[in-house]
Amino acid sequence: MLIKKNGFILIETLFVLFIMCILFSLSLNLHMPSVSDDFILNEASQFLNEAKLVAMTTKNTVTVNVSDSNLSYTSEDNDNQLTLDEITFETYQFTFNNKGNIKTAKTIKCKINQKSYRFIYQLGSGYFYVQ
Repeated sequence: MLIKKNGFILIETLFVLFIMCILFSLSLNLHMPSVSDDFILNEASQFLNEAKLVAMTTKNTVTVNVSDSNLSYTSEDNDNQLTLDEITFETYQFTFNNKGNIKTAKTIKCKINQKSYRFIYQLGSGYFYVQ
């Protein structure tokens, strides 16, 4: 007596499902959105501008610390920290006075995805641009 085989057995179905899950997980990594360099630079710029505005509005000095992937500022009233995993800064510390100015000119170097960028502060002012 012959038994006709109509369809797949459970092991075959699970094996095909396992392969499909592996292929799906690999393709999911390829389609994940990546953060652009401009977005990361904009985040860091906004944080540094926020530190300057805190100094101007509270009329207190604000100390900014830059190291590795961390940006932080401290004042009498406010403390804030920003961590950006995609960026690497050289270590530096500077201070905004109550008018939002700094005493020295400084270039803060950073790297994002093997590209070098510089935050260039102008002498005597708290203004900077990114190059």
